[in-house]
Amino acid sequence: GRGTAPVPATSRAPASAAATPLSPRQQEVLRLVAQGLSDKEIAAALEISESAVGKRVCRLLRRYDVPNRARLVRFAIQQGLLDYQSAAGTSDEARAAAPRA
Repeated sequence: GRGTAPVPATSRAPASAAATPLSPRQQEVLRLVAQGLSDKEIAAALEISESAVGKRVCRLLRRYDVPNRARLVRFAIQQGLLDYQSAAGTSDEARAAAPRA
């Protein structure tokens, strides 16, 4: 039999989801995800709970209908939700800014 056609690299997110602006907190979480930080590191940087970070990341994944963080970052850059420079910031800088336990 024939295989199925490959899934395009673009997201299946509804146009309205991409058109609706992110809140400042969502933008910050997205930026830190793009820098490769873990939920624990993001929680420390933003002074919120790790579970709150997980919920925010899950909401972003669902909102843009992407399966993982890498695809989320790719989609965000493609849609202009995240600029490459903020995504390319080093995680070492963000970790240094995070309070130590």
